Amino acid sequence: MGHNHNHKKKPKCPNCGLEFDFNFEETKKRSIAKSISFRLVEIGVAATVMFLIIGNLELAVGLVLIEEGTCFLLGYIWERIWNRIPWGKIVVSTNWKNR
Repeated sequence: MGHNHNHKKKPKCPNCGLEFDFNFEETKKRSIAKSISFRLVEIGVAATVMFLIIGNLELAVGLVLIEEGTCFLLGYIWERIWNRIPWGKIVVSTNWKNR
C-alpha cells in the first residue's frame, strides 16, 4: 500500500477555501523601480536639507547627486542580496487550484 509521506497540507484561502501554491521571486526590473522611486524621494529631501544648511542650491544639488548616485548602486546590490535570503518571507499565492 503506497503512502504519501508528505502530509503537509496546502494553505487555503480563508474566504473561498481554495488551495494555493506559491511561486514568487522579485524581478530585477522591480528592484530597479523600487530603488529609483525611493531615491527620487531621498534626493528631494536631501537637496532641501542641504540647501537650507549651506545656502547654495547648485552646490547642494551637486553634492546630493553624488551621494545619492552612490547610494542608489549600493541599494540595488543590497536588495538583490536580500532577495536571496529566505528569512522573513511569507507565503503568498499566485497559483490557485480548485479543491
